[in-house]
Amino acid sequence: MTLDVKTLCLGVLTQGEASGYDIKKQFEQVFSYFYVASFGSIYPALTQLAREGLVVCREESQPNRPDRKVYALTEAGRERLLATLQATPPRHRIRSEFYALLHFAHLLPARRVGELIDERLSDVNRTIEEIENMLARLGAEDCGLEPGQRFEVELALHTLRAHRDFIQKNGPALAREAQANTSSDLQYSGT
Repeated sequence: MTLDVKTLCLGVLTQGEASGYDIKKQFEQVFSYFYVASFGSIYPALTQLAREGLVVCREESQPNRPDRKVYALTEAGRERLLATLQATPPRHRIRSEFYALLHFAHLLPARRVGELIDERLSDVNRTIEEIENMLARLGAEDCGLEPGQRFEVELALHTLRAHRDFIQKNGPALAREAQANTSSDLQYSGT
């Protein structure tokens, strides 16, 4: 078993009723550091979950707007979620354009390698700041997070700090090495 969009939607609905938009906000705010989902995957997942009887959907009218669909978890949905959480192995996968680009750094001009390092460092620093600000807003001990959620956030913060420290320590050497290899950069010959 794997934790897919459907499973995560079920998990979000354990907190109460939500629209697809509300669920998308959870993906952007809570899961964004480890899972990405678009409306194009959330809405089909909710449709499938409703078809399977794992969620129910009701429509709420809104003034001057289309009706809003609100989803709620059924008992069968809760059971499916718990079964999936029990059976899913804790695999850790990373999908990173940064890592893929670094794999081919020897093919890139030195300037681009330096840009990649600088951009990633900036992204990491911004994410660290966002998490630290979130934790500060929530408070130290009584932060409203469940113990596993608190562990997850702190682990992400620790991992990001290690990521930042490694880039700061080793990034300049990679950029210098790329600079030394600039004369051997691959050039498109058009043939």
